[in-house]
Amino acid sequence: MAERHQRQLRPRDVLPVVAACVGPIIGHTEYTAAGVAVFVPASAPRPEGVEDATAALEAGGCTVAVEDLGRADTRGRWRVTATKPDWALGAGRS
Repeated sequence: MAERHQRQLRPRDVLPVVAACVGPIIGHTEYTAAGVAVFVPASAPRPEGVEDATAALEAGGCTVAVEDLGRADTRGRWRVTATKPDWALGAGRS
């Protein structure tokens, strides 16, 4: 049986994946050396899509953490953080 390989995600792929699942409204995005955090506001068209975004990011090889920040955070209600070891600054260099 032939193996199917999922395309590995890059940091710039995270925002479009989350937006495709929750809708085009994204509160705030932060890029760091090790990953990307996308903030999803409570006003997003499909906030329940955070679970779908998590599954899609994990299928792309990411480790994903979702935090409910509550309504008081101005950046967004949920923070979806995707990381991969090879995204870290200097990963794979000797």
